[in-house]
Amino acid sequence: MAKFKLPILLAMLTLTVAIVQATVITTFLTENVPITLTAGTQQSGVDRSSSILADITGHTLTVIFTQNLGDVTIEVSNEAGFPIDLDLIGTPNGYQCYIPLAGHYTVVFKLDNGDEYSGEFDVTN
Repeated sequence: MAKFKLPILLAMLTLTVAIVQATVITTFLTENVPITLTAGTQQSGVDRSSSILADITGHTLTVIFTQNLGDVTIEVSNEAGFPIDLDLIGTPNGYQCYIPLAGHYTVVFKLDNGDEYSGEFDVTN
């Protein structure tokens, strides 16, 4: 009976280690990755890039506005520079959208006063 306990215990230990490693890798891959925004066209002379918080989690782009910026147009384009058609879902303080394909993207925020802010991000499978 003792001969069977050791292999069973070793198999259970190995399985436990594999599950823990898979959980850690999955958590690492699905963490929020902040998108650093840079100011483009500045009409107002006031940098409001800190009022726009954007991050990518897997295939989900989340945008949060910490101040009232008025009407904001959000455009996402692929690596070739072609805009992609997205369904933006409004949240209480911003938007969320699903980016269907993996790749390198650029997001541009255009404020109604003419200011533009952009950032780059990657979507991985």
